[in-house]
Amino acid sequence: MGSLRKFHCIMLIQRTVYHFTTVGGYYCNWRLFMLRYHRNRPVQVSAELLLGSIEAAAEVAIDLKPVLQSVGLSVGQLQTGNGKLPLHVVVEFLNELAELAGDDIFALRIAKHQPGNRFAAVSKLIKFAPTLNVAINDAIQFSLLNSEYSDWALHCEDDCALLTRYTRFAYHGALVQMQTLALAVVYKAMLEVCRPAPRLVQVQFTHARPNKVESLERFFSAPILFNQPRNTLVFNASDLALPLPGADEQIYAVMRGHLEQLAQAYQHPTSVDQAVRHLIKRTLGSGQCHLNSISALLSLHPRTLQRQLSARATSFAQLLNDARIELACDYLLNSSIGLSELSDILGYANVSALVRAFSQQTGVPPRRWQQIHKHHEKNAAV
Repeated sequence: MGSLRKFHCIMLIQRTVYHFTTVGGYYCNWRLFMLRYHRNRPVQVSAELLLGSIEAAAEVAIDLKPVLQSVGLSVGQLQTGNGKLPLHVVVEFLNELAELAGDDIFALRIAKHQPGNRFAAVSKLIKFAPTLNVAINDAIQFSLLNSEYSDWALHCEDDCALLTRYTRFAYHGALVQMQTLALAVVYKAMLEVCRPAPRLVQVQFTHARPNKVESLERFFSAPILFNQPRNTLVFNASDLALPLPGADEQIYAVMRGHLEQLAQAYQHPTSVDQAVRHLIKRTLGSGQCHLNSISALLSLHPRTLQRQLSARATSFAQLLNDARIELACDYLLNSSIGLSELSDILGYANVSALVRAFSQQTGVPPRRWQQIHKHHEKNAAV
């Protein structure tokens, strides 16, 4: 249980820092409270940050092996994005890869290849938000579920909206690739969720001007400023009112309720099965909700995790199935969600897999269960 206690302590420290620097719901400048980064006590970041690296390297025909050996990573970690990595390992990998490619904004190539579901439950939530403003603020509110290193703030100045990236730890090292990747991925998410997409007025980076500015300007379709006091995406404030094409009030309300529960329970896993249940709900539908990935997040070997769960009379498969059915029932009872959308949210391969699993657990297919329980609920209200 040592790994679980370590997991608990790390989350408690991070959450304490989060509450300390967020006052009354208003964002405070992290730089006033920033903790210093220590390599011997590293901040862990998601290995999903490096998804797309293999494809980006293939574009320019470079061999990843020397860089992987230099920083102590494996091809498997780049392929799956499982688990977490020390921040300095990720930064050094990105920097060495950029140097090998002779491309000082190589991280932009990586961002282009990253999957749209990288932010797990949060990416699902913002899809159903009513407006871009609500989507961005939700992503900020639940950011700690995805990143313990960085955070974002949204505010308006005159007619412009500024979406700014801050960090919770002071890292002393070259962060050009990390900053480029972060802003590119967030802008890419905005393009995917909002139609028509907001047009950027400008993009601001704290680092010096790189050589290949034209590639950045083409990607962001906006002027790029360097040596700025912050890393920021700037767009018209009026775009915050843009309605999102996937908006659904009922699904949004159910999903937001789930995320609020996850955020409240973030630092309180009292047992290994509770920690696994929490991580399952955080990663459902992201491609990271499987035994190997969850084990890596808990710093446990998959067999060790299975043994610990067995000692508590359960298994990973059982916890995954229970979480899926619990959430499915909530969506079916409180929204008019389609089965295709529901299967995607819960991480099933297709609707048939959802119907089969749901029927085995409840004895009836999802739509029949929905009819029965909504009928009972209606009669109870009479």
